[in-house]
Amino acid sequence: EIIESLVIRDKRFQINHLRRLVGLHEKLGETDKALSASQDMIDANPTAPESYRLYARISLGAGENLKAEIMLRRAIIVAPRNVETRVTLASQLANKFKTGEAIELYWQAIRYENRLNARIDLIRQLVPLYARRGEIKKLSHRLEDFDLESADQNTTPLLIASVWTSVKDYEKARLVLKQLLAKAPRDVELLRAIIENDSQSGDKLLAAQSQRRLVEIEDAPDNRAKLVTLELEAGLISPFEATKRRLR
Repeated sequence: EIIESLVIRDKRFQINHLRRLVGLHEKLGETDKALSASQDMIDANPTAPESYRLYARISLGAGENLKAEIMLRRAIIVAPRNVETRVTLASQLANKFKTGEAIELYWQAIRYENRLNARIDLIRQLVPLYARRGEIKKLSHRLEDFDLESADQNTTPLLIASVWTSVKDYEKARLVLKQLLAKAPRDVELLRAIIENDSQSGDKLLAAQSQRRLVEIEDAPDNRAKLVTLELEAGLISPFEATKRRLR
């Protein structure tokens, strides 16, 4: 009752009070009331995509998938460049085997996302959708032609390499990454990508060699610790030697 009173009286922080009210109704298992409060949030600020996503999340939890889909589509309309909304809707559509639309939503999210690691994560979510159609090569070809915003010259090859790593074609991924590294031998992000690829392939010796190179460029405690782990896994040092180096 106190929160409901604040919703009415304190218009300045009405959205915050409504969000607390939604959380309270959810804890009490009062789904209809939580949805009603979420709708009040939308009505109070129709341009905020977070409120639509909140309504969608509650709807999904209640098994109201169509309601959730409608709200996510509305959220995209009010915030066309919002990445999170597109990814959430894409995931729901993929689960319903609406593969084509899900793929296009992921591509839109990749375009609007500026962080490389986030783009790589989105590519990894695309891989099973293309694999579902037996079209992995089409994914790599589309990446080659894709116009990425806020991207440097390494971004597209790194994304292509992540595709090959995801489908366990480690040799192709390594070839792409090594070509990039030849042009920028001290690029730590490229080295980390090679180390990750080699580790996933099971070639701990190659991973350890690249990790040692990384330590020579960036001698940080985390890098040294990972080098010890990789050299131990590759059989280059004994457990005793690994313990001794970790205690230094």
